Order: sequence, then C-alpha cells, then structure tokens
Amino acid sequence: EEIITTKTSPAADHLFEVRDESEAKPLPEEQAMAFHHTTAQLLFLSARARRDIQPATAFLTTRVKCPDEDDWGKVKRVLGYLKGTINMPLILSADSLTLSRWWVDAAYAVHHDCKGHTGAGMSFGQGMAISYSWKQKVMTKSSTEAELVGVDDTLGHILWARYFMEEQGYDMDPSILYQDNMSAILLETNGKASSSRRTKHIKVKYFYVKE
Repeated sequence: EEIITTKTSPAADHLFEVRDESEAKPLPEEQAMAFHHTTAQLLFLSARARRDIQPATAFLTTRVKCPDEDDWGKVKRVLGYLKGTINMPLILSADSLTLSRWWVDAAYAVHHDCKGHTGAGMSFGQGMAISYSWKQKVMTKSSTEAELVGVDDTLGHILWARYFMEEQGYDMDPSILYQDNMSAILLETNGKASSSRRTKHIKVKYFYVKE
C-alpha cells in the first residue's frame, strides 16, 4: 500500500489501545506478513537513526503475532511520519565524555493487559546516544512501582555504557539518573520499603537499584 500522506507525529493518543478479540478484524495472511516485515524494518531503523519512533515501534512489535486493521493503520502512521521527516538527521554532541546522563520514565498500565511501558535514554550533551523503549514484563500496582521497574530494567544498560566508556580509556564520573517521581527516587536512594504490602520482586528491585 502506497503511503501518500504525511504525519506530524509517529503515533496518536490511542497508540496503546487494542480492540477486544470479538471486535477486531485480523489482517489477511499476506498483509499480516507485510506488517511483520515492516515492523522489523522499523525496529532496525529506530535503534540506529530514528529514535523518535521507538515508542510506536515497541508497541508494534507486540502485535506481530496477530495484527488487525487498527495495527495496520498505526504502522501506516509511522511510515507517514517518516515520509514527512525523511531529511531530519540525528544530531549528537558531547559536553563531556566522562559524564553520562540518563533519563528514565514509565507509563503506568498503558498496555491492554495493564502492563506499563518504559522509555530510557542517555546523552553526553545533545541528542540521545543510546535510547530504549519497551513493554514492561511484570505487573505493577502503582505509577511508583512502574517507575521503579523501569529503572531496574534500564540499570543493566546504564552499567554496560559506563563499563564500555571505561574500557575506551575514560575516567568516568558517577552516572546521573533523572526521574520525575519523587516516591520512586526515595525508594531507589534509600533502599527501604515504605509499605509491608510490597511484593518480593519489587523489594528486590529497589534494593538492587540502591546498591
């Protein structure tokens, strides 16, 4: 199908909304294969040059097993956005190669199975040198827990980036992590439970992040 229109954003507000199986219209096999193929191409592209389509692409990867007509419209919107911004470059610059700044945020219960979504990125100055966007694998009971899970999922990448730069010969300063949830920040800083009702896997996460 030819993409003839352009879009100003890669996704609309209803990106994570999914119809009930009884209402959804599955794509024919050939069209479903085209959807799968295009999503794989977008995944390759989003990790290298077009980080701005990562949230939409991350959602599309959860729909490749049984895509419906709504998913087809969503992948067309991403392609329309790329068509309209095809000449927009990825610009990176560094103020300091010894100080990495990370931003991690989470959207609570946005997927149809009520799981959250994590976004994370690292910059040395301008532009994200590394960024990630993925569906969370565990259930959370609040936005604070979703933020905590997001940091826990990202921590391996934070440490990997630090160790990589050290192996290149840089004497790295402590990494800085930015969040917008004060409750999550306190848990991660102190490593103490604010409630005895928290499940074991959540407790493990904030003690791990503190360490």
